[in-house]
Amino acid sequence: MSTGTVLANPTKQKRQHVPEFDAQKLSEWSGGSWDLHPPMQVTGVSNDTRSLSLGNIYVAISGDHFDGHDFVNEAFVRGASASIVRSDWHVADNGKYLLRVSDPRKALGDIARGYRRQVNPHIIGITGSAGKTSVKDLAAHLLSTHVPTAKSRGNWNNDIGLPLSLLEMDMNTSAGVFEVATNHPGEIASLCCILEPEWGVVTNIGAAHIGNFGSIDAIADEKVSLLRHLPAEGIAVLNCSDVYYSRFRDAAPDRIVTVSTSGPADYEVRKIGTQGAVQIYERETEKSQFITLAQVGDFHASNLAFAVAVARTFGMPWMDIRDAVSSYVPPKLRWQVELLNGVRVVNDAYNANPLSMRAA
Repeated sequence: MSTGTVLANPTKQKRQHVPEFDAQKLSEWSGGSWDLHPPMQVTGVSNDTRSLSLGNIYVAISGDHFDGHDFVNEAFVRGASASIVRSDWHVADNGKYLLRVSDPRKALGDIARGYRRQVNPHIIGITGSAGKTSVKDLAAHLLSTHVPTAKSRGNWNNDIGLPLSLLEMDMNTSAGVFEVATNHPGEIASLCCILEPEWGVVTNIGAAHIGNFGSIDAIADEKVSLLRHLPAEGIAVLNCSDVYYSRFRDAAPDRIVTVSTSGPADYEVRKIGTQGAVQIYERETEKSQFITLAQVGDFHASNLAFAVAVARTFGMPWMDIRDAVSSYVPPKLRWQVELLNGVRVVNDAYNANPLSMRAA
C-alpha cells in the first residue's frame, strides 16, 4: 500500500452546473433513434415530472404500478427538451423530440455508462450491508476539498438512482464516489457494468435484504461482485475484521488497502474517545493521527477509517484530512443530535437493518 499516487495539482472544487448533453451522443449511447432531427440542446436528465427542470430530457420509465409514458406530455409542459420512450409507444404527432429505444430503463444505464466514459474520472464504488452511504458521503467530502468530486445523491444506489447520479457529473470531475446496493442477486454486477469502478470499498456484511438472498453467505457473494468488476490495476479497500475478509481478498485485485477497528491493518482504529476523537494508525508511516468526528460510536469510527483510507490512498495529506473532517456535516437522520426542552435527542433513524440497529 502506498499513498500519494493519484492526487495531482490539488484544486478547490468548483460549483457544479447541470451538464449539457449532445443529442447525437445520447442516441449513440442508448442505441436509439430520434423521431425528428435531434434537439439543439439537452440539459440534465430526469425520470420524474415533479422535479423536472427546464431543458431536461425526460426518461419514461415503467414500473409495476405506473408507466412513465403516461407523463410524457406533462414533461413537455413542464419544460422538457426531449423524452426517451419505447420504440413501440404510439402517440399522435406533436412535434416533440422523442428518442426511441427498446427499453428506457436500460437506456438510462447505457447513457450513464457512455457519459461516465466521456468524463473519465477516478470512480470509487462503495457497497456493504451498513455504513456505505456514510462512507460515501464522508469520503466524497474529503476528496472534494482537493479535486472536483461527484457522488451519489442521497442513497441513489439502484439501476435508476446510480445512472441519474452519474449523469449529474460535471465534465471537470476528477473523482466520483458512488454507492452500489442490492436487494436481489445479480444487481451489483449489473450496476458495475454501468459504473465501471476503478476502486471498490466493502464496509461489512450483515443481514440486510436477506429475504431475497436466503442467507448472509449469499449476501457476501453478491457484495464480492463489486471486487470482481475492478480492473487488474484497481484498488480494493476492505474491512479485514469482517468474517468474510478472505473471500473479499481472493476476489480483489492485487492492490488491497485494509481497515480495522479490532486488529492489524493498513488503517487501524486504535482509540475512540467519548467526544468523537478517533486515533487512526497508518501502518506504512507507522504514525497515529487523532481526528475528531462529530459523531460518536465504534461504527462511526469505522466509517471514518474507511474514508481516511480512501483519502490517504488518493494522496491527501493528514492535515487536509483533519481540516476536511471538521467541516463535515452528516446527512439528515444520521446521528443528528438536538436539544429539545432540555432533553438531548439523538435521531439515528435512517436505516433499520439488523446490523445498523445493533451498531446504534
